[in-house]
Amino acid sequence: MEQKDYFLKRTIKNPKLEEYMDNMKKDGSPDNMKAVLTEAAKSRFAMPVYADEEKISFHVMKDSKNRMFLVVYSDTDRMYEADTKEQKAIEVGFEEIISVVIDDSINVDGVIIDPGEKDVVFGKEMMKTIAGDMGKADNMLKVGEPDHYPENMLSEIERYCNEEEKIEEAYVRLFVNKQTGLTGWFFVIKAEGSDDEKKYVRESFEKHMRPYLDGLPPMTFDYENEASILAVKGVRPVYKRK
Repeated sequence: MEQKDYFLKRTIKNPKLEEYMDNMKKDGSPDNMKAVLTEAAKSRFAMPVYADEEKISFHVMKDSKNRMFLVVYSDTDRMYEADTKEQKAIEVGFEEIISVVIDDSINVDGVIIDPGEKDVVFGKEMMKTIAGDMGKADNMLKVGEPDHYPENMLSEIERYCNEEEKIEEAYVRLFVNKQTGLTGWFFVIKAEGSDDEKKYVRESFEKHMRPYLDGLPPMTFDYENEASILAVKGVRPVYKRK
């Protein structure tokens, strides 16, 4: 399949997340932090990057203690206001931000959301804790059968999978995070290829399907993942290559 240009070309705004971040800045109570994290898990962000012909590097900021923080924005207008130069950016979800921050090969101490405006900071250790919670899918998530599917979701899954020759089966479940109450789509993809190829297939599938999910966040797992095995046991796939 043709690979699309991954630089951000659309407007991103998260007014509800901004409201919750304002509340957390005024009162850093556990309830306000939980509201921010729950909404952030459903949100999309703009991540500024420096790009040349050979590589892409992340935009980071240093604080007074020489700690380095990955920079992301919840609002593209705010990002462009902060940088008078032509700014390139990529669109990311909260899970992708977490994966960058906790990667020990990337020398950052955390993430800062909307620097200069909201200045909401999450350190690396907190992000590792969040990642650990998100990874315990069998304990944190309740997964079940949807009572209905968004219009065009199933037909779009079939169309996409037919074009992506590495996908053998696709499963759709609905999840509820038992801690936060967050609801979203739980996809399981059975694909051929190396681990890196399977990861690319899952990420491409999830990115393609986002417009067809009625605004609910997706989580996409490999068929052999422990959480996937539990989630799809006895379940028929919505797509199976003939």
